[in-house]
Formats: sequence, structure tokens, C-alpha cells
Amino acid sequence: MQEPEAPKPTISNATSLEELMLKRGLISQDGYIRLKAEYGRRISETAMMAEAMSSPRWYERLRH
Repeated sequence: MQEPEAPKPTISNATSLEELMLKRGLISQDGYIRLKAEYGRRISETAMMAEAMSSPRWYERLRH
């Protein structure tokens, strides 16, 4: 008889590494907030680049 597979974590119920570090006292609340802000900034920049590069002439905007 085969054992059932463990459920895979989804984005909604997964715990981030930063949250685990905060719970265990490895980082401060300020450090946690800084890490989350940096993550949000990176996501925002990635989305903006994807939007800008979706234009067929995106490279022309880089010169101006």
C-alpha cells in the first residue's frame, strides 16, 4: 500500500523564510519589514520591466 502524498504548499498557506526567521528571533521586526519592502520593490521593478518590454520598440525608450 502506497502512502498518500503530503499536500504541497500553496502561496496562500506557505510561510516565508523571513517569517520563520522572525518567529525564531533570528531577525528583528525592523529587519523583517526591510526585507519585505525590498521584495515588494523587486516585484514592482520586474513588473514594470515586463510591461515596458512588451512594446515592440521598447529599446528606443532606453535612449531618451
